[in-house]
Amino acid sequence: MSRVGGQFDIQLGDLGLAGPEGSNSRWVQPEAFRAPEVWTGVRCFYKADVWAIAAMIMQRIDTNILGNADNIDKTLIHPIAWCLAKIMLLFDPFCSSISPPSDIDKALQDSFKLAQILTITKDNEDSDELLLQIPSFEMWADLARDAGVPKAVLDVIHLLAVPNPTKRPSAFPALQSPEYKVLQKAAAATTAFWKLLWRDIKDQFNNPPITSQPDPFLQARVRLASPECK
Repeated sequence: MSRVGGQFDIQLGDLGLAGPEGSNSRWVQPEAFRAPEVWTGVRCFYKADVWAIAAMIMQRIDTNILGNADNIDKTLIHPIAWCLAKIMLLFDPFCSSISPPSDIDKALQDSFKLAQILTITKDNEDSDELLLQIPSFEMWADLARDAGVPKAVLDVIHLLAVPNPTKRPSAFPALQSPEYKVLQKAAAATTAFWKLLWRDIKDQFNNPPITSQPDPFLQARVRLASPECK
């Protein structure tokens, strides 16, 4: 993503982890954005992309909430188990919504069982804290809201990040949902605010007030509204 001449330009690239609809490869999608059904070897359909959007937003808010980057020992704990355990702790604490792997894939079954164990594994024998410090989604959303994340964003994540793909909306219903429409309105209002602010700042630069001292408030607004601060 770049911003040249005041316009955002988005280019897609690095499609090495993409795959055709119906693919049964468990390695499509980046680890942090990979849907539960892809991890467990179920065929990958478009709803996996819906999950990926929610996961991408979550990771922008909280870098290690999903994925394998913070795995304490990748040689000891397989990425499948680590990533699935995070998803379970966030969205499926009773391990009832994510379908287990096929009996045919013994290695995948073992990783799934390890993920279930990781959700209750203590950090050490003398600690009451879990090895994986991942809260439930409800608790995580409360923390994110306290940190300033808009409720409209969190509601869209909640709508899309459903572990069971049969209950997860596809793209069209998601785009027609009340949650998405509220997010659209909030985004439009924010965009309008920044346009007005930037126009006001440029007007003040073109017609500066007669003063011998720089306006610190104006300087702060310039820094805040500059592309480098986005």
